[in-house]
Amino acid sequence: MKELIIIRTENSEKVRNILNREQVNYEVFYEKEDQLAQEYQEAWQNPQRLAEAKQWEQAALNDWAERIQKKK
Repeated sequence: MKELIIIRTENSEKVRNILNREQVNYEVFYEKEDQLAQEYQEAWQNPQRLAEAKQWEQAALNDWAERIQKKK
């Protein structure tokens, strides 16, 4: 199973060294925080992407509510 883990650090080389030493397969998506912030801002200014994000959020909330009901 793959998971997305976001790490904010001032010691990226140390983190990479640990991952490499432990032979952990990883992928870097953004080298600079500014790039990620800019892409988020662009996404939220796009009406179509904003509508899609709201639909995904609602689907996640509905799924969560159904799981809670099943546990009762």
